[in-house]
Amino acid sequence: MDAVLETVGKRIVLGLPLGVGKANHFANALYARAAADASISLTIFTALTLERPIGYGEIGRRFVQPLLDRLYNRYQDLGYTPARRRGCCRTISRCANFSCSPAPTWTMPTHSRIT
Repeated sequence: MDAVLETVGKRIVLGLPLGVGKANHFANALYARAAADASISLTIFTALTLERPIGYGEIGRRFVQPLLDRLYNRYQDLGYTPARRRGCCRTISRCANFSCSPAPTWTMPTHSRIT
């Protein structure tokens, strides 16, 4: 990350592609660095932020676990999603999604909306 910061500076605008082809490990490293250093401004533009499905209750967990084992066993979650879901993504100056999640598990906070 030092080389990235030396090259682009402390104002980082990161564009993530649509779908599963994201470089989650790179995005997570940038997010972690911005979380540790308040002088870094991180803006993320992405078409879709994928999250692992969650099974609620015993039946839901039993239904979704085989799917998680098969499809998400090597998927690295995006580090900013829990904070974004809680509406406290202060590390990211702006996280703009160009689509909506089909699951009503979170709402996009006002500071994250594209206007």
